[in-house]
Amino acid sequence: QNSVEALRDPRMDIGAGTLSQVGAFLAFEFAKKVTVRVVDLGIGKMGSNWNRRELDGADLQCSDAPSGSWRQVMRLSIPSTGEVHRLPLPEPTTARFWRVTFTDGSPHNVALSYVNFE
Repeated sequence: QNSVEALRDPRMDIGAGTLSQVGAFLAFEFAKKVTVRVVDLGIGKMGSNWNRRELDGADLQCSDAPSGSWRQVMRLSIPSTGEVHRLPLPEPTTARFWRVTFTDGSPHNVALSYVNFE
């Protein structure tokens, strides 16, 4: 089951993931708008041989409404599996809703073992 706890496992044995489909995403909602300068992301095997391909090249997007228009924040570069990667945003970005998705029109799994917004 996808949960916040699954995204804080330092060993990256668990996490959250989607089925392979066009437009699949993992979403994050905050109680109010937050300004993010850095995001820490990682992907582990999660018992299913998941790896960096479920995250590398995906887009980090944000929105002020859950069904509003999504703004591109950055393309993710995840060079390895089993490590947390600290990714500075191009500029501080404020939003309440965030998601990780692929926008290339092809079906993808999206998966994370660790996430932290600062």
